[in-house]
This record gives sequence, C-alpha cells and structure tokens, in this order.
Amino acid sequence: EVARAASMAYQVTGKKEYLNFAKEVMAWVLNNLQDAKGGGFYSSPLANLSYGNLSFPDKPFDENSATALALTELYRLTGDATYKKAAQHTLKLLSKFYSNRGYMAGAFAAALRLFGSYPNQIVIVGSPKDKASQALQAAAVRFYDPNKVVIFLDESVKPLKIGEIEFPEMEKPALFACRQSRCSPPISDPAKAGE
Repeated sequence: EVARAASMAYQVTGKKEYLNFAKEVMAWVLNNLQDAKGGGFYSSPLANLSYGNLSFPDKPFDENSATALALTELYRLTGDATYKKAAQHTLKLLSKFYSNRGYMAGAFAAALRLFGSYPNQIVIVGSPKDKASQALQAAAVRFYDPNKVVIFLDESVKPLKIGEIEFPEMEKPALFACRQSRCSPPISDPAKAGE
C-alpha cells in the first residue's frame, strides 16, 4: 500500500521523488519477500524466520493481491519489465485460490484487470518548476479515466523515454496521450488536454 500511495502521489504532483520512493519500497519487497520460483510473496523475509509458526512462511492472498496491484501500477508508470514479470507470477499463483475468496478477491480482480489492459498514458514533458508544465500536469490529473496513468518526464533527464516510447525534446512543455506505443501530437494548451 505504501508503494501504491507513493505512485499516486507521483502522478498527482509529478515529483520524481515519490516514484523513486515507490521503487525503493518495491525493490525491498522483491529482494526480501519474493518467491522467484513459485511466484508470490512471503509474509516475512525468509532470512528472519525463527521458531514456531514463523518457521512456516505464508503467502497471504490479500497482501499478494495488493502487491500485484502495486507492481502492475509501477510497470505502467516505468515500463520496467521486472515489475511486470513479478506481477504476472503473483497473479498466476493467486489464480489457483481466488474462486473461494468471494468478495475478498476484489484486489486480485483489480490487479488482474489492470494487468490485462493497456493503460492510457498521459505523459507531460517539461521542467517541473515551469508553470506551463504544472498547468498541463493539473489538467492531466483532473481528466477522469480509471485506466490512465500520469507520467511526468523532466526534460533535463535524458533519455525522455518510457518503456519503448521515446519522446522528442520540445521548445515548450507538452502533453502526449499514449496507448500501446502510439502517441498523440504534442499538446501545449492545458484547455485542449481533455480532447
């Protein structure tokens, strides 16, 4: 949940430190809790197991569903295939158990839906301190679409790339609406962002 909150904060503010924090949290989870062979995540690091019930590591359904959702969201924001692979292995594991979870499988269903759909990426290319960039960011956040991700690319950090999509350097801040590696022409007027 912490990684998801940081990812959302990044989308709303455009501040890269939130995305970096989400990546740090998920790096710890991947390095300490992941079952790379069987899929899913343990409830505690294997290195810290002691006596009693902690000697038998558990892979809680709800926590794994939330982790798959966070991984999928990070993949959609970064294009990093590491997140996609971990989410896929986790969802595959959970698919064996979801049918008897009833309404408690909501997070699993949300993660599965998100994983199986292409996001509508709204990408802003500009300087974080530029008022025009901030206006485009605000317009992107206001636009309602449950399948969108808002990504801010700082024009000073090269390459201007998300996954396989590379963005041109612009004379002024611009917004691009992208889906499946295809993007709109650049939009510089926040009033036209909704179109």
